[in-house]
Amino acid sequence: MNISFNNKIVIITGGASGIGRSISNNFRQRGATVLVLDYDENKVNAINDYDDKYFKAYLVDITDIQQVKNIINKIQNKYLKIDILINNAGLNLINKFEDVDEDDFYKVINTNLKGTYFCTQEVVKYMILEKSGRIINISSQAGITGQAYMSTYCSAKFAIIGLTQALALELGKYNITVNAICPGDVKDTDMHEITSKKLTDILKISKKELVNNSINKCPLNRLQSPQDVSNSVLYIASEYANFITGESLNVSGGLEFH
Repeated sequence: MNISFNNKIVIITGGASGIGRSISNNFRQRGATVLVLDYDENKVNAINDYDDKYFKAYLVDITDIQQVKNIINKIQNKYLKIDILINNAGLNLINKFEDVDEDDFYKVINTNLKGTYFCTQEVVKYMILEKSGRIINISSQAGITGQAYMSTYCSAKFAIIGLTQALALELGKYNITVNAICPGDVKDTDMHEITSKKLTDILKISKKELVNNSINKCPLNRLQSPQDVSNSVLYIASEYANFITGESLNVSGGLEFH
């Protein structure tokens, strides 16, 4: 299957590291103009240091609606269209339910849900004018099945799936598809390292035990890589998925069946 994104303008939130960076690299390798929105100044600068006019990063806090409006408007004015939006930026703060405070609750909800909601709202204005577009939201296995010590993260990721379905119904008449990708336990990311450390502390087990538990639950008998996730994003964004919308695709090695 030869997938090309030549002449496509792709926005990826949280695209400077982890799953997002893998998604960014995959699209760029297939000819897309990739525009990353990220809050990490060092990683934004690292992308821009490549001096690739088709791969640019913008420093933006996606929880700030005015910043989102400004940057999306800037992108539209420069490139005159937005073909694909990948809502990837996410945050997971592992904690016992009784210990979650209001600040942490809103950090997770704002990054995962508010950011996805208002980035999409701003981009959709321009997709509607073109009567074309792809929106892909990165949810999670934790958006389908509840996970202990992830109550806030589950709340946000479940909501993203509901949002995906609602928008698929509302935007289909404009030839805009809206889908979600639901990864499982993804190795080699900052989030994996942070959440693993917190879980080992709560569960009183070693990191090796934690990893082995995850592997043993997976029918494919391994943790997944960022590339596993980004490859599925490429497919859903491609012409081969023209008639797929409102779906939440499990990319978890068989941890979920639907």
